[in-house]
Amino acid sequence: MDNQAPTTEASTNRDAAAGGEDTSITDGDVGVSQTTNSVGDEQTQLAIVQGQSSLFASETSTDDGFNKENTTTHPLAEQAAESSQLTTSAISNGSDRLTKERHPSAGIDDIGATHVDERAPNINLRFYRGLARRRDQTMSETNADARRRRLRELDGGNSGGDLPITSSAPAGVFTSMRNLSSRLGSLASSGTRTQGSHNTHMNNVGESSKGLVQATLVEADEQLEVAVAEELGFCHLYWKMIVAVTLQLVSIASFTSYSLVNRSSTRGVLSPITTSPTLSPTFDPRPTLEIIAERGHILCGIYEEQYKDNLQLGLCKAIATVALNNPAKFVLVNITTENRYIMLASRQVDVLAGGETHTIEREINEKSSSSGFTFSTPYYYDGMVYAGNPTYLKCAENQKRYGECAKLSICVEPNTRSHEFIASRYSPDFYETGLSLDMLENNTCNILAAERLQILKLLHTDNNVTRNTEYKVGNTTYTNEPLAIVTRNNDRVFSDIVNWVIQALVFGKRHGISKDESMCLIGPHAPPTKTSFLNMLYCVGNYDEVIYSQYGDMLRSEMNTINRGTAMLYVTPLGKPEFMSYGKSIERIKRRGYINCGAMIRDGYSEDMADVHGLYGMGIRYCQSLAAAIFHGNSKALKYILFVDDQSGAAALRNGTIDVLAGIEAGYDHDFGTSLDQGITFSMPYYLSNETGSDDVSFYSIATPDPNPSTDNILSSFVNCVILATIYGSQEDIDKETFIKMPLFGNDWFLRDIIRTAGNYDDIFFSNFLNTSRSKRGRNALNLNGKPQLLELPGLQ
Repeated sequence: MDNQAPTTEASTNRDAAAGGEDTSITDGDVGVSQTTNSVGDEQTQLAIVQGQSSLFASETSTDDGFNKENTTTHPLAEQAAESSQLTTSAISNGSDRLTKERHPSAGIDDIGATHVDERAPNINLRFYRGLARRRDQTMSETNADARRRRLRELDGGNSGGDLPITSSAPAGVFTSMRNLSSRLGSLASSGTRTQGSHNTHMNNVGESSKGLVQATLVEADEQLEVAVAEELGFCHLYWKMIVAVTLQLVSIASFTSYSLVNRSSTRGVLSPITTSPTLSPTFDPRPTLEIIAERGHILCGIYEEQYKDNLQLGLCKAIATVALNNPAKFVLVNITTENRYIMLASRQVDVLAGGETHTIEREINEKSSSSGFTFSTPYYYDGMVYAGNPTYLKCAENQKRYGECAKLSICVEPNTRSHEFIASRYSPDFYETGLSLDMLENNTCNILAAERLQILKLLHTDNNVTRNTEYKVGNTTYTNEPLAIVTRNNDRVFSDIVNWVIQALVFGKRHGISKDESMCLIGPHAPPTKTSFLNMLYCVGNYDEVIYSQYGDMLRSEMNTINRGTAMLYVTPLGKPEFMSYGKSIERIKRRGYINCGAMIRDGYSEDMADVHGLYGMGIRYCQSLAAAIFHGNSKALKYILFVDDQSGAAALRNGTIDVLAGIEAGYDHDFGTSLDQGITFSMPYYLSNETGSDDVSFYSIATPDPNPSTDNILSSFVNCVILATIYGSQEDIDKETFIKMPLFGNDWFLRDIIRTAGNYDDIFFSNFLNTSRSKRGRNALNLNGKPQLLELPGLQ
């Protein structure tokens, strides 16, 4: 026989190896290992074949570029050799390589076999694939017969007779992969087989449940292919089970997520009262006041810990008294900081009365709900303070985190403005999310950070006794937190009712009207009037009786008292707006190319716009600022329409002749309108008169129409932004020269365009009131020192 090795990938690697007599060839890419030995002119190779009562092999042929796979079956070729001439080869259990070692007792050196004194393990067929590589399908019957004769010669003529190989079955031998070594033991329990009979072979096979791996010496044959046994991976073996389990886990996760979201957004909510089945989800387009009148109560959203808080209960009672003529007609609905705005937007509550901070971001587009909301006049001006261990209180106020402050730990409630503040100044190592006195007492943290009102409630009992006298409350306020009642922004009438509840509470305090149950009139629902708000004072009480009834003077602060003429300009927090939603009204103005700005003729009027001053001049400057904000700095994209009285100006606003009206006095009558005319919305005031005593103070602002099917509330919020920007500029000392320091509104520059056009509030004020000294500005100055801020709009008398 020719001594040329078979032309397979493995033999090619063998030829590239060092040319010693005894060489181990390893194919690292395919995972095939072979052992060869040269004997004179003969060359033999050791291969691993899979033994069973029948041999399963996969034979692949190629036809016109397409692979076709056919499976054929033949009996196992019996392996027989003389014990003095044949040793068995094994795969070491402890290695990923085929190893070979001469057996000292073999007595011959010319046969390349190895010996391991261990019994061969069983090989389960289903753990391997590709145990046969395709062979030449054009092999002739002559070649098959010659192959059968060679195998019979190797059998040595034993009594087993011919090997049971059919002419149609492939007779290839199979080489082992290196990665079989972790599964295979040895191929034989001794170094020799004394008998090569077919019966002996079948006995060996019978000892395995799925098959036996054996070593066979065969001569090199160019017609024989060396097949590769590839171990099946876990995924190949169990792919059906993996798919089934994955689908089941996905289903469980989806159901769990839906359940958690649904439970968190509906916790504590009463099922709506309906007279007939409705489709789900439902949306009742009717006005809120009509819906609650039919329902018979208001859904008042507060936090769980506030259920016994007279402040929040008093606010709910006050709204129910005006809206339903009965202070008991409300139901408490539990809200959380995570779901509060979602519940309001989805009509699961009618109001949020738990004490929400008014920010421009939430007014235009609150993140969790992707909706904007209407905020009442603040009922309590607050700010974040620190409280807790006196030593760490100093650390927090000085923002020191080393030395004696190295263990500073601050507890702050998540999803709040206090949380935003702490996260912007401390790394997560120095704060924990959550807020309770227990967290302070069990050393989860040593400092609490929250609004002063919330801190004081936590540290005191109902009897106004400090729970732990070692804790101290800091005196420094770090944020502006105007706490307000929140309503949906698509129902201006109901929002006006809620807003005027706060106005009436302050009015009662200023005019000495207090709770008197004998004067409280309870009856069937009727549309609210001025009398409804006065009746609310008799049924519930005035500002002090509602806000301080439970905690007394502990909650009092100078800022939350009646203003008698001191500075009142207050910067409503901007928040963290991600974009500006312009809405239908502003988009219509943009398409037109200019804004129709109505202006009330007040003192300082002049036909020459360059010579205007006083109240009239301030209104003109704010019209120009509004145009610059909408049209990317173009302050001339506007038309002026002048009015001599508020009635005509309000009528032009309602009928769409003008888009905004600057210089109108805010008040009850215009706010609610009449049965024939819709109301109008007032911005925050840009000028306050300086009356003192019991006289009403005039609030001059910019008015916009109440939302209707063809308009929206975004324009009113945008106008608020214009006035706020000028006040913010004064607070931060940003003027025309430094306008670039103004914050962006998402990616929008309109706040900068406002300051670039008209300057900050001080610039606008002093350019129109030339002879007014800074000390004589009265209420039209920044309230930087926590001075009194409470003052109601006129119109209730």
